[in-house]
Amino acid sequence: MTIPHDLPGDPPPEDDAVDLAARLIELINRYPHDAQGRRHLDEVRCVLDDHMKADDTIPAWRPVETWPNNGPGWARTRWIISQMLPASRVTLFSGEGAAGKTRIVMQLVVSLARGFPSPFLKKEPVQNSPHFDDALDQGGNPVPDWKGGKVVWGTWETAPGDFQERLHAAAAMTPLQKLSGEFGFNNMRPHGALWGPEQTLHISTRATLLDGGRKLLDYAENFKASILVLDPLAAAYASNENDRSLVRPFLSHLADWADRTGCAVLIIAHPPKTGDDGYSGSTDWHNGVQSRWLLSPCKCRENTEDPCQVQKLRVVKLSEGRLPDTALSFAWDNVQRTLVLVNHDQPERKKKNSRRPTRNRSATADDGDGTPQMPISTGDDVDDVDFDLH
Repeated sequence: MTIPHDLPGDPPPEDDAVDLAARLIELINRYPHDAQGRRHLDEVRCVLDDHMKADDTIPAWRPVETWPNNGPGWARTRWIISQMLPASRVTLFSGEGAAGKTRIVMQLVVSLARGFPSPFLKKEPVQNSPHFDDALDQGGNPVPDWKGGKVVWGTWETAPGDFQERLHAAAAMTPLQKLSGEFGFNNMRPHGALWGPEQTLHISTRATLLDGGRKLLDYAENFKASILVLDPLAAAYASNENDRSLVRPFLSHLADWADRTGCAVLIIAHPPKTGDDGYSGSTDWHNGVQSRWLLSPCKCRENTEDPCQVQKLRVVKLSEGRLPDTALSFAWDNVQRTLVLVNHDQPERKKKNSRRPTRNRSATADDGDGTPQMPISTGDDVDDVDFDLH
């Protein structure tokens, strides 16, 4: 097929994309509305798509040589949850299957989408619980309306009907219509992975942003989302998870996109069958993200007939800011039918033939691995725990 070269007007200067686009639009408007014309337009569209991909792959070179006198010229790190979830950054959230990761993230993003003052549901007042902070501009002034934000969720794991049911439960049984216009759901199963090698190539080949991933990122950007959730990592990333040279470009691309769009990326991941790192594959899954969360069972009654069912959420990496001194304790509440943030009394595990008295209940709790925990209140609020969530 030959595309005519009789473009109207003089040939454009080299790299004058604006003039070229205007002339193409004029030419397209002269095409007949028939099958041959549509074929020509489809071919032009493919050429333009390839050109845009090339532009995205190799961004313009813009070195910085002039620096202000009073500190960096870029905006400081903003927070969705203070010292826990940075805005415009990439966070990896890992934990065992059926522990409640998806439910916790759902409750977080529902709170954000509806502008709730607290990111998690609470059963009782919890000391040092996380809270929404106003974002600050370069002058240190609060940015208006930060406490409400749109959410985009891309899932390769949960069927749309099941997702809607779980979202309804995570929204504390309030009508889902209240999320209309604020929460965008994308079933990514038919579209494939977000990142991986080109079609027919091996997973160890240099990977790139795939068509499904491009559509999802473009949708989140146009939706003006504050958070993009990718669930799970194993489906979003279709390359070799053990190869650092392949993992880092994926995370760098997401970090650059998040910084450019102002949208945080929260990736839900499953850990390996063994090990306490909380992630599987290259160490760059830890090194390449700006923050990392780990959800794990409480160990206060480990190796007993009645193990504790509370789940502990820890921030194990935070590139900017200070790591929190405490973990967050989540338990299943049979009344609200959801996970709630609680104070958790973790009694000291008794040793055999030990006559030492039990620890004072006003002391600081410890989850068995040396990690300090919130001040103790009571343990009666976490008896009814039944984790069957993902």
